[in-house]
Amino acid sequence: SQRALSTVTNAKQVIIGGKSRARYVLSDSQLLSFKTNGVLIELLYLPAVVDTIAMDEKNHRIIGFHSRRSTDPTSAQDLLIFDPDTLAHVGGVRFPQGITALLPAVQVFGLHHRLAVAVTGL
Repeated sequence: SQRALSTVTNAKQVIIGGKSRARYVLSDSQLLSFKTNGVLIELLYLPAVVDTIAMDEKNHRIIGFHSRRSTDPTSAQDLLIFDPDTLAHVGGVRFPQGITALLPAVQVFGLHHRLAVAVTGL
């Protein structure tokens, strides 16, 4: 029988990436990284609700997709960029208003991962 070394409450998503093949876990309020053996490396309390994450291997970063639920124009970026080694929040991208109207449909079809990588690669 296998035993879990780490437990994450309210985990929403797990991705694997980087040279070390670390595991990155997205929960309701945190982004965590684990070694392949389950030992916690880093923990970050998220600056905003992140709906999904994707690894941008080419640029060595994690992209978090944040669908704005607020009509406040000063709300957080739509894409949050994290350093995969430290989980530091290192930047973000805000979509123009016309594009944000399409994001719920994009998210439904699972294209948000590719969109995140494409937009940040500009």
